Amino acid sequence: MKLIKIILWLCFLPIALVLAFLSGFQSAAGKR
Repeated sequence: MKLIKIILWLCFLPIALVLAFLSGFQSAAGKR
């Protein structure tokens, strides 16, 4: 069960980081 949780985190974390980066990049681009 612990291994599954680690795999889920490894899959979810990069996606969350990319989404946060894209949303921040869009807001920064929209301010210009």
